Amino acid sequence: MERGKNINAAIAQWGKHPVLKHTLWLILAAWVYTLTFIFNNYWSRYASYSSVTVSFQKALSAKQALFANVAGDSAALLPLLQQRQPQPAWLSQAQKPLDIFLYPANRPLAAPVFWSTGAVLPAPSHVDTLATGSFVRYGNGAYEFLKQRVIIGNKAFIIIGLIQLEESFFIENAKLRRFFPGFSGLNNKMALVDTATAYPLKAHTGGTLCFFQPLVPQPIYVVNVASTIVECLALFLVVVFVTRFSNAAFRQYKTPLWGLLAFTGCLLLLRFSLLQFGVPVKL
Repeated sequence: MERGKNINAAIAQWGKHPVLKHTLWLILAAWVYTLTFIFNNYWSRYASYSSVTVSFQKALSAKQALFANVAGDSAALLPLLQQRQPQPAWLSQAQKPLDIFLYPANRPLAAPVFWSTGAVLPAPSHVDTLATGSFVRYGNGAYEFLKQRVIIGNKAFIIIGLIQLEESFFIENAKLRRFFPGFSGLNNKMALVDTATAYPLKAHTGGTLCFFQPLVPQPIYVVNVASTIVECLALFLVVVFVTRFSNAAFRQYKTPLWGLLAFTGCLLLLRFSLLQFGVPVKL
């Protein structure tokens, strides 16, 4: 009991000290900076490999649902065959959620009668025999291959949907670059593979489509607005601490030397912290 009273008295005395009381700003800065750990490790979709897999799967499931809706609406597909308006709004988006192709059901190896892009074309053998929900690679990246038989205007067609999972290409014929639509934080840090890892993605059929393979050992860091604001606030509090602590030392001891020593000491302490623990503000 007596020991507790002594500790409280020491803390109260420290808080009243004309110079040391300004270290409260440094403590406050440290406390504020811990909030970035929460943002980056619990709220961000790039918090971990598991969380980014969940976020990627959620976006993928939305595109799979869109294909199911498109394939189930023959009235919306008819204008595509007739090349007239109105066409679905998602086809005019700069980054389309998926690409679709229409083939005559009795001639699946023939050229498509409609295609929403010229950047990729399903292999004829895939149109004929490949099962829906398959993982495929074409010249410009990896896709989920979707297929369904539909009736449009009393005629049977096969609708093919390609959901781009990963965009990849070689630079100078040597360096393979990987890009993930909508998930730029994964670029060149993750890859899609068909061998089992701890991070599977599901096809629209419910089975396993493919797997994420980390390419870097360290966690993914992506700047987000919330953590950046908090980091800037913590940095501001550190600056307040340095200026007030140095000014208080100068006023307390009535000589510029003590203010300069306090200022230099603060900078050396911060420099040591940066070298020991890394740069806290990743701007």
